[in-house]
Parts: sequence; structure tokens; C-alpha cells
Amino acid sequence: MIFVYYYLDLFAESYRFQYDHKTLTVCLTMGISLAFGYLAKPSVLIGAAVLAFALLIRCIWRKDSAGAILKLLLSVIPVMGCILAPETARNLLGGVSTFDVGRDQLVGTLNPLYILVNGIKNFSFNWPSIYLYRSDRWIAAIIYRLAGLLKVEIDDSSISYTGRPFELHGAATYEPDMAVNAVIIIFFTLCFLWGIYRFRKQKNRLGKEYSMLVSFVFLFFCAVVIWEPWVSRYMVPYMTLLCPMIVYEMEDFGESAWKYGQYALPLVVFMCCVELFGLGVYHAGIAWRGGEDRFAGYFRNNSSIYPEYNEVCKYLENRNGNSLGLYLGLDSYEYPLWARLDLCMGKIRHVMVQNESSRFDKAEFVPEYIISDQTGGEEKLTFDKEEYVLVDICEDNGILWLYQRLDN
Repeated sequence: MIFVYYYLDLFAESYRFQYDHKTLTVCLTMGISLAFGYLAKPSVLIGAAVLAFALLIRCIWRKDSAGAILKLLLSVIPVMGCILAPETARNLLGGVSTFDVGRDQLVGTLNPLYILVNGIKNFSFNWPSIYLYRSDRWIAAIIYRLAGLLKVEIDDSSISYTGRPFELHGAATYEPDMAVNAVIIIFFTLCFLWGIYRFRKQKNRLGKEYSMLVSFVFLFFCAVVIWEPWVSRYMVPYMTLLCPMIVYEMEDFGESAWKYGQYALPLVVFMCCVELFGLGVYHAGIAWRGGEDRFAGYFRNNSSIYPEYNEVCKYLENRNGNSLGLYLGLDSYEYPLWARLDLCMGKIRHVMVQNESSRFDKAEFVPEYIISDQTGGEEKLTFDKEEYVLVDICEDNGILWLYQRLDN
């Protein structure tokens, strides 16, 4: 929001760039905000690039001083570099994640129909809400039908991360990265349509230009970023950009259609209050369950897998083992295991790692027990020439299995 606040000043038609204390302070503030935004989510660079290009066009049109702009850039870029340098160096020199982590975030095709379907998938991801009955079902059905009509393979790896099946989250999902997204996306859509209808008649020129600019930024982001089940976390900065646009368009709606516009603000306030209430109830449920049993609280949204996790952890707590190996997959739900077993197990390490981080394996580490969600329940497991057998309590499990070393 800090970046947007100052960007609107710089983008104004009457503004002129000068190399003075005030302008330098504004540009440094924007640069620092952008740098921290990048550290939080590198996806902000897509929107920042479009906004920077639009500002450059505005500067050329206003005939701003090229010398002043160059001096400002030379002052701001080193400050941003200092903020980004430690994280960049850590990723390049000391990162423990594999090389392919974070890659393939953009669409892998130039086919316009595939890009269109990818954009619709991303745009629709935040539409399911309590205001639209069973919206997670019929919206997804429409998109699947549209992809079929366009002869686009909706789960193709070029428009779906690792080829994951397309799905929408349920309504009233109040995770940190999507708590109010449904309200924002609904009002953005309505305001975008209103802005097109009123484009020539709107009096607030800066508001009109900003509205169209950030609408393009958001839709461009939806088109070029590959769909994935957690794409909403990349959208958080863009939801922030849309909020001033919604205010501009609602202001124009209130002024030009007062008979109906007077109800717009109370409607927004009502929907926000409903969302805040739902958010409170949602997280109160997590806090209540976690208060009774902290471990159970981790499974508020994964209750189906709780029994097996709890069963395995109880078994290990009663055995007081000295070492535990974790043979898990890419997206395994492992944090609860660390949280519960860290005190009762002497050492916990990942084993049988099959990516670049395997270089951190400890050759001398041969655990007494191994927890796995990768074996499919096979009766025996071999690790470092040692034989492990499936513990009896896990014979009927379908997700998580525990193995014990034979000589233990």
C-alpha cells in the first residue's frame, strides 16, 4: 500500500520528476517497499514491471528530465540491492532446496487459447464464496466445459503446475493468503465492468487511468503465471493494487448513479463485516481445537489424516527411541511430526532423499524408526543396508506408515 500511495502521486499528469530531497525520499520509500515485497513474494516483479513501464511512458509524455530520473535510479537501485543481496547470496551459495524449487512459475506455452484458459483458471480461483451457492462446483464446471469447447487440455503441464488437476477451494476458506479475496474479486469484477461502461464520462482522470492500469496488471498476471493450488498467495500484492481501483470506481458509481449508488458503501461494509465474522469463527475453531490438544489443532483442515498421525506418534512416544528417519514426499504434511516428536526422539532427520539436498545426508545416521508416506504400506523397507519392518499398528493405514529396524 505504501508503494501504491506514492505511485499515484508520481503517475499524476501534473507531476514532474526532480532530483530534490522530497522526490528522492519518495523514490527511496517506494524502492524499499518493492524490495521487501520481492523478498516476500517474487511474483510482485510482474506487476512492478508493468507499472514501471507505464510510468516511463507517462514520463516521456510529460517530457520529464531524463537526467533527474537517471540520478534517482542511481540512488535507489543500490539501496534495493543492499536489501536483496543477503537473500540472493543465500539462495545462490547456501540454499538447501533443490535447483528446481520455485521454477516453472510462468506458463510454458505461447498458444493463446491455453494462455486464455490459464488466465481464467487463475481469475476464477478466488470466486468461490458464501454469496454464491455452491460456487466452487459450478464455476469449476463452467471452466472445464469452456476448456473442452476450446479443445484445451485443462491440466496440461504448460498451464498447470506439474500437471495437477484443476480444482477450486471451498467457500469460506479463511487461510492467511485468501481470507478476503472473494470480496475483493467480486467487487473488482463489478467495478471493472462499470469502469468500461463509464470510461468516457468519468471525471477523475487519475482514478480512471489507475483503474484501467491495475486491471490490466492483474489480468496479465493471471494470464502468465501458471495455475497451481496455492496461486492465491502470489495474488496478495495484486489484491492490494485493486483496492484503490475499487474505491475510485465506487466513488464514480455513487456520484453518477446516486439513486442506487448510495447503497454501494453499506453493501461493502456489510460484506466485510460478514467476512470478518467468518474469519473470527474459522480461526476460533482452530484455537479451540488447538487449546484442547495442540497436535489436533494442526489438523483443523486435514482431519481425515489425523488418526494415523496421532497413532504413529503415540507409538513412538511410548517407546522413547533415540533416532527417527523421515522418508517423505515433496508435499508431505511433516511439521506436526517435528512439533510432537522433537522432544521424545533424540535425532530426527530426513532419509532416502532423492534430490540435490541429499548432499546434506549424514552417512552415519541409521535411525531406529522410519516414518514414511511413500512406501504404500509395504511390509519391509531397506535403508543403508539395514532392514526395517512395518509396525503392526500401521498394517491398515492408508497414508502414513512406521517402520522399525530389525536389530532394534
